[in-house]
Amino acid sequence: SGAIAFTYLNQKRGNGAYVAVASNTLLTAHITGQGALNYTDFTPLATLAMTPMLITVHPSLPVHSLKDLIALAKSQPGKLDFAISGTGGMTHMVLELLRSSTGARLQTVPYKGATPALTDTLAGHVQGMVEAFPALSPLVKQGRLRGIAVTSEKRNPLLPDVPSAAEQGVRDLVTVNWFGMVAPARIPRPIAEKIHGGLVKIPSQPDVKERFDALGLVPMTMATPEAYGNFIKSEIARWGKVAQSAGIKPQ
Repeated sequence: SGAIAFTYLNQKRGNGAYVAVASNTLLTAHITGQGALNYTDFTPLATLAMTPMLITVHPSLPVHSLKDLIALAKSQPGKLDFAISGTGGMTHMVLELLRSSTGARLQTVPYKGATPALTDTLAGHVQGMVEAFPALSPLVKQGRLRGIAVTSEKRNPLLPDVPSAAEQGVRDLVTVNWFGMVAPARIPRPIAEKIHGGLVKIPSQPDVKERFDALGLVPMTMATPEAYGNFIKSEIARWGKVAQSAGIKPQ
């Protein structure tokens, strides 16, 4: 799991020989206190890609937009169940942000991972699910789930009929699920900058870009490792407020 990988990385020397892929999972673990690791245990190197979260509902639900979902949730407070793949993760955070920014009284149902959450959503045992775009977009294309929003400024080309949160007037919901590379703490700055210089070239490579496009990923690079570090800090501040407001406790 990610926690095992980051624990292993944290035990290694900061000489550039050991790096790991990081995502929002790292910062939500920091925020919710899951495990002993936190942001300061690592050196940010470079971001690589981002993707929106995809908000979906079971096709049987008479909902085709965020407006519909919000209205239905307000008329039936606490009656609409949304699956989340664990307490304190990004799916949980996004749903809490949706609730706090719109007043929609959605009920979160935590599962031990995305697979059982998705299984129950497809079976109609819960009314909806939020997950990273690549995980749910094929099921929306197949008609097994209905996409009602992507949490981005613009629509994703892979699902052009699914409107963005921004165009539906819920700008507070605009967020991305990002991916980057980190190294152990205290890695010498020249080594971090050298690795950064190589990593930021990867998303523009034709074969990588083709794969990104197929998955619904968007290249995401920053000028320096420090810029990436500042971005992580801003994300921790944002989602920390969401967690505190929602009463999400350390696990």
